[in-house]
Amino acid sequence: MSGDKLGIIGLGNMATAILSAVIKNGSFDKNNILFYDTDIKKEMVARQLGIVSAKSNKDLAEKSKYILLAIKPTVIWKVLEEIKESLTPDTVIISIVAGISTKDIKTYMGKEHKIVRAMPNTPILLGKGVTALCKNSAVTDKEYDFVCSLFNCGGITETISENKMNEIIAVHSSTPAYITLIAKYFCEYASEQGIPYETANKLFAETLIGTAKLMTDTEYSHEELIDMVTTPNGTTEKGIDALKSWAIQGAIFECCDATIRRAYEIAEEQSIQ
Repeated sequence: MSGDKLGIIGLGNMATAILSAVIKNGSFDKNNILFYDTDIKKEMVARQLGIVSAKSNKDLAEKSKYILLAIKPTVIWKVLEEIKESLTPDTVIISIVAGISTKDIKTYMGKEHKIVRAMPNTPILLGKGVTALCKNSAVTDKEYDFVCSLFNCGGITETISENKMNEIIAVHSSTPAYITLIAKYFCEYASEQGIPYETANKLFAETLIGTAKLMTDTEYSHEELIDMVTTPNGTTEKGIDALKSWAIQGAIFECCDATIRRAYEIAEEQSIQ
């Protein structure tokens, strides 16, 4: 990667996961990474990762070519106010702030800036993450490739249209929580049947991994994969019938709708219009 400095504002769970993946990958010099967080407890996390703290958001912005905003939507305008006078025409803002579009950021800044919007997920910590990205027209292909390379340290990236960045949250970004909740229910049921919780968790998790590989590494459709396990009047068919009787599709669709609605609500709540 280039020698340009990367500054990270906010060192919460997602930023820590991204940083850990980047550092573990070994293709980015830790000396070119800065961070700033108002929570002084994050200093310990930073020391463990081997990165240094800037004196302030403004100090970080003055020293960084790429600035990753890993903060809550409620503070984004305050942070941008603190750094906007320190940005140059070459600064690239990378935002993982839910619900806030590149247009929103540009409008607040009052002039053209290079902005990439990214939506990663937590498996990036283990190199199995997925990040959806989009950029505005001011970002060059070289700069965008650099941003993608950061997230590729922890998995794969996909470029999508900005007008679908809220919708994609329900597909991959919030989904680790939803999948884990489902796994929890299966493990709780197994425990009630006298199967050790950890045994059930291991079996279920490995089944998830294997099934995911079947979906990505073979040509079988979802329906074909279901049919492989399902025999007429068999155990799987009865289980699927039960799921359908409880309207599982409707529940999942509503889960996705609720996720997306909240993303748009966040955008509305933080509107600068």
